[in-house]
Amino acid sequence: MNKFIKKALMLIAALVLLMSVRPILGLYALSKDYRYPRQGSVKLIKSNYATKNKILVIGCSNLQHNIDCRWVQDSLKGSIDFLYFAGSQNSTFLNYLVEKAYTREYSTIVLYAPYHLLKKSNFPTSHISNSINYGSYTFAIDLIMNNPFSFFYDWKSLATSITNNRDKPSMNQHFFVNDDYYIDSLSKYNTNYRDCISKFNRVMHLIEIPTYSQEDAEYISNIQQESQKLYVVFPPIPNIDIHTFSINKFKREYKSYFKNTLNEPSTWDSTIFYDQWYHMNSCGREQETNRMIGYLVKIIAAD
Repeated sequence: MNKFIKKALMLIAALVLLMSVRPILGLYALSKDYRYPRQGSVKLIKSNYATKNKILVIGCSNLQHNIDCRWVQDSLKGSIDFLYFAGSQNSTFLNYLVEKAYTREYSTIVLYAPYHLLKKSNFPTSHISNSINYGSYTFAIDLIMNNPFSFFYDWKSLATSITNNRDKPSMNQHFFVNDDYYIDSLSKYNTNYRDCISKFNRVMHLIEIPTYSQEDAEYISNIQQESQKLYVVFPPIPNIDIHTFSINKFKREYKSYFKNTLNEPSTWDSTIFYDQWYHMNSCGREQETNRMIGYLVKIIAAD
């Protein structure tokens, strides 16, 4: 029996060692050339105004399309920064930003996030843009520290994908940029976005609201650090029948998971949406920007 146990343990050890080769090679490749995400993969639209209490609004491409950040900053003349990254990411990247102290200087955090970002995740997504833009050594190590099983993720394939798609190595920890030329071009020139003439495509706008758990609620609450305040703002989604049903179902339970919410989840007229998912056109953007200003006014007044 002892011989059998020894052989079994040796076999397990050999399998673990074999399974570790590709992850170790991948992590080494990342540490050598890609320590940080790609420059510009995160937009940080910093305010030109200095006030005592600093507010950070975090989102993804929904924030990019739906909120006129400069308009908010100039209207309130407050120290309100806006941070966003690709919605193809999941909560692992948000957790990375928090744990690397990129949100620490703010007194208040407002999550204007897609519904899936409120769901705790333990592995990176397989979307190709993640490899090109967000794949990096520091991100990988953060994932492994939070979930040791993610060590066995295929980091070698990720490193190869980054090498094949990213224009140059990323060794600079300051990978944020303060400009968004893409959304500026959509807003300034004759585009379907600016002129609000996109034809609504039901298939492109279908959104599945996840089922949340207490673990998700604890994850969201842990985003705030020390004396920070945290609020959640639910972005609107198009008012097609399947969304109306799922939103009404979600309304019955969201307060039990997300305490500091500034609004109820809701659906809005599909004519004010743009190309996909949560993206509004400029007509919707004007309405949603005014709504965001109202929420921030209340936060500032409470401080």
